[in-house]
Amino acid sequence: MTRHEGYFKWHGWSECCVLALCTVFSAAVLSADASEGAGASSLSSSSSPLPLSPPYRFDDLLMAGVEGNVRIASGRSGVEAAEQLRNAAWQSYLPTPAVQVDSDQEGGSEIVLSLQQPLWAGGRIDAGVDAASANAESAIAAVSEEQYTLALSIIDYFGRYVQSRARQETLHRFNQRLMMYQTRMIHRVKFGASPENDMALLEARVATTAGRLKSVQADGQVALTQLSQLTNLSLDSQSIVFDFDPVMPPAVEEVVSRARQYNPTLNRLTHDIASAEASVRAQRAVMMPNVSLVLAHNIYHGTNQLNDDTSVGIRIQMQPGAGLSAYSNTQAAVAQLQSLRFKREATEQELLANIRSTHENLVSAISRQADTKLNAQAAANVLSSYERLFIAGKRSWLDVMNAARDLSDADIAVADNEAEQLGLRYRIDLYAAKYAWMKKAQ
Repeated sequence: MTRHEGYFKWHGWSECCVLALCTVFSAAVLSADASEGAGASSLSSSSSPLPLSPPYRFDDLLMAGVEGNVRIASGRSGVEAAEQLRNAAWQSYLPTPAVQVDSDQEGGSEIVLSLQQPLWAGGRIDAGVDAASANAESAIAAVSEEQYTLALSIIDYFGRYVQSRARQETLHRFNQRLMMYQTRMIHRVKFGASPENDMALLEARVATTAGRLKSVQADGQVALTQLSQLTNLSLDSQSIVFDFDPVMPPAVEEVVSRARQYNPTLNRLTHDIASAEASVRAQRAVMMPNVSLVLAHNIYHGTNQLNDDTSVGIRIQMQPGAGLSAYSNTQAAVAQLQSLRFKREATEQELLANIRSTHENLVSAISRQADTKLNAQAAANVLSSYERLFIAGKRSWLDVMNAARDLSDADIAVADNEAEQLGLRYRIDLYAAKYAWMKKAQ
């Protein structure tokens, strides 16, 4: 360590102490006010109103999840910690008080009261403040990123639940049709109009439908349980309502543009890059001298001696580290910065690919909607015709059963198409930052 110190006498120590203490006290008050402001902001952001009673729509479930989930509360605590670190970094501009007490073998003691004010640090303090500020902004973006991830899960399970509900309704209708057939077939077998094999075929279809219905109900219950956990709400089949309103999505380039601006992962990585850039500057500043103004008051009390001395001077310090460690640390910081830049670029490319894929799938699902409905209508017409032809003896019972199954499959295809459109549309809304909580991190 290289050190050069110069001092000259200064009288009026009491006035200097009072002035220094006032400076430190004022800074502490300002820091406390800033801390309280940050805490109040954090608390206010976590007190958004949640839906109070069912039935819940998708937007209600989404808001309950992104505001009430325990993972979000944990992230907000991290924001408060980052704000405190930003305040601590800013206080590096302020004077540093110190007290040192020494004693000697003759029973004497020396007390040194000092106050050190940084004058120039080669950009180290500025870089530290910039890094802390970027970390605080990154913590805010991380909360939004957690909300974004949570929203994707809610969209996924909501789509599964909607699909399950629609399939259940279709299978219930098919099962009712089979029950009607069973009533008629009992009379036909009884009076010899149909063989018992036709009844056996019908009973096999009833059993198959019952098994499919139980499987679909289980899928819906799993999705409902996951939604309850994600939203912290007590949900059942009666507490969720939804409707299907097909609309064309916005242009893909518009969605891409908004995603680049508001995507929380990209925003967090942008702030992480800013923090890494500040860290590089801080590491380079380590090799620069630090210049400080030092105010010191020495009090020596010996056996028959009392010395009271006050001085003020300029202190120049330089601590480049052992060997070439400062240079190595700088190179490591540069490598970390480059890694973050590559990571952000890769994340953006993956995001844009997902957006384009989702957009194309949604447009495709919308274009297939009319075809699936026409197919279902055609299947219904075929079944109606086969029922009449069966009574006339021109179609077999197997033909009727197959036509009924085809109609059920066509209705399920319509339900799946509508559920797919809902899930894809909600994803596009999320990519396009439709929701206000995604813009709070800006």
